[in-house]
Amino acid sequence: MYHLHVAMTFDATAEAVFDQIADHAVFLTGKGLVCQLVKEGSPDRNGRGAVREVKAGSMLFSEEILEFDRPRRFDYKIVSAMDNGKPTPLDHERGWLTFEQVGTQTRVDWHTRFRVKVPVLGWFAERFFIARTMKPKFLKLLEQARQRVEHSSASRS
Repeated sequence: MYHLHVAMTFDATAEAVFDQIADHAVFLTGKGLVCQLVKEGSPDRNGRGAVREVKAGSMLFSEEILEFDRPRRFDYKIVSAMDNGKPTPLDHERGWLTFEQVGTQTRVDWHTRFRVKVPVLGWFAERFFIARTMKPKFLKLLEQARQRVEHSSASRS
């Protein structure tokens, strides 16, 4: 399994950051990226049991929220991944985001563990193709969320 980890610090409370990132349709949006909630979760619509579809280029991911502990963490699992309508050999163990309040700031750590189920080439694809393309995309999503939440916090001041 390949473990990808990115982190970012926000100038906002854990509650504000968590709410911004847990709103899947807002967080997972950008150039070539669209997310829609297929099934609402509990107790929050984006919470445990929620199912979201994420379209990224030719890829379509179906993800389920496994744990939802506002404002500390949420866990998700990619339950299916399709490329141009065909299943991919992606085995996603899980992904999780943690939110740690440190003074007036919040540190977000985003982890995901996966493997590509293709002998020999899977190892290469995990490390040199998927991880290298995913890491900057994860960081960009966090940066966009940081700008939204910090702008929102500044507007209220």
